[in-house]
Amino acid sequence: MRRNLWLAAIGCLIATCPLAPPARADVYALTNAAFGPFGVAQWDGSGRYVHTWPGLTESIDGLTATRDGWLYGAGNILGSGYLARSRAADPIQWQSVTPGTPGTYSAPAGLAAGPDGSVYATSNAFGANGVSGIFRYDPADGSFRRVVSIPGATNFSLQQVAVAPGGDVYVPYGGGIQRYAGETGQSLGVVVPSAVTGAVGDLDFGPDGNLYVATSHGIDRFDPQTGALIDHFIPDGAGGLTAGFDFAFGGDGSVYVNSRSAQNVLRYDAATGAFRDVFVAPDQYALAGQGGVFGIVYAVPEPDVSIVALFAPALLLRNPRR
Repeated sequence: MRRNLWLAAIGCLIATCPLAPPARADVYALTNAAFGPFGVAQWDGSGRYVHTWPGLTESIDGLTATRDGWLYGAGNILGSGYLARSRAADPIQWQSVTPGTPGTYSAPAGLAAGPDGSVYATSNAFGANGVSGIFRYDPADGSFRRVVSIPGATNFSLQQVAVAPGGDVYVPYGGGIQRYAGETGQSLGVVVPSAVTGAVGDLDFGPDGNLYVATSHGIDRFDPQTGALIDHFIPDGAGGLTAGFDFAFGGDGSVYVNSRSAQNVLRYDAATGAFRDVFVAPDQYALAGQGGVFGIVYAVPEPDVSIVALFAPALLLRNPRR
C-alpha cells in the first residue's frame, strides 16, 4: 500500500512539475583577423549572435569540442603550438593544457575530438625542433604525445584531421586522404585519392560512421574503408550553398555548413542531406567579425537534466514484487 502511494506521489510530481529545458546547444567558429584568427564567435541555438571571444596569445589555428562540454583551441606562439581549453557553458576563458614553449608540436592547424574524449592535433615541422604528424592529448592523464609521424609536411600542409569511431586517423595530405592506425600510427595508405576529392576544405565522420569531405562538389560521402564515393551528400548550390567548406554534425540531427561567400550558416538533415533552413542569417553572421569565420563547431555545454532523469534510478532500484 505504501509503495503504491509513493509511486503515485512521484507520478503526480512528474506530471505537475515542468521538466528542465533540453540541453542548450551553441555553434562556435573561428574569426579571421589581419594576421591569423584572433577570436571565437558564438551563436545560440536559434542562430542569434552572442559574442566574439578573444583568441589565444598570438592566434588560434584550430577549434574542436568534446562531448563533455569543453572547447579546445590550438594556440600558436611564433610557430610553437600548444592546446588550451575552456568550458563552453561559460564565457570563454582559455586555460593552457600543454606547454606553450618551443617544442615538437609546432605550426598548429587542425583539431579533432576522438571517440574517447581525447583531442587530436596536426603539427607541421617548424624551426629546429618541430615535427610533422598528429599529436594526441588525453584529458584523463594530461599526456600529449605524437601518435602519427608524417615526415616532410611543412608550411601548414597538414591542415585538417578527423578521427573515425574506431580510432583510426584520417589526414588530407600528399596524394589524397591518408589513413593511419590510431593505436600504432601505422600508415594504412591513401583512402581517397586527390583526383576524387580535389582540394579538401574540411572532413569529419557522420553519425552513420562514413567519412564526409567538403570539396568543390559540396560535401561528399565516402566509405572510410574502401574510399569509394557513396554520393554527393550535399551538392554545391543546395539551399543556396556557395563555397561552403567548414561543416559540423550536430547532436540535433543536423549538419551545419559555413557558406562563406554568402555569409551565412546553413542547416541540413544529417541523415538525408536535405536542406532545412538558414541557421545564421547574414546580419548575425557579420557581427562575428569583418574577416569572416571558419572552423564551425557544434557544442552542447549544458547537460540535459529532468525530473524523470533524477527519479529514474530510484524507480529502477525498487523491486515491484517485493
